[in-house]
Amino acid sequence: MRKSLKNIFLSIFVFSLFSGLFACSAKEPWMEKDPAKALQNFVIHAERQNNDVVWEFLSQKDREALEALAKEGKQEAKELLVFGNAFALTREFKRYETIEKESDTATVGIKKQDGTQLDVKMTRERERWTVDLGIAKTLQILE
Repeated sequence: MRKSLKNIFLSIFVFSLFSGLFACSAKEPWMEKDPAKALQNFVIHAERQNNDVVWEFLSQKDREALEALAKEGKQEAKELLVFGNAFALTREFKRYETIEKESDTATVGIKKQDGTQLDVKMTRERERWTVDLGIAKTLQILE
């Protein structure tokens, strides 16, 4: 009886130890070191409309532009992140590959199943790779 109780406590301890290690090793999807993997995570969360996560991937310029636009409309900036059907075709995305990479910038190509490629500019800021959607530039053109 005493030996089985000891084994139960030992099992609980080992389970707790491994659970804690796995929980501590889990990282936020936007903290990916590889720009191609970061972009893939962005697309997955944008497709799922996980706006809080998507927000973390946006470049500072795009975030500031959305915040300014949201103030005009008296709403939350994250509410403007409506991708609709923009990512409906993501199942056609076959591979994410870093084409160019410098210290704080990268270009990631998304290869589609039909052989075409979409290039996306990534910027390293706030200790993470961010997606530059060009929202700030687009809003300046529209003014």
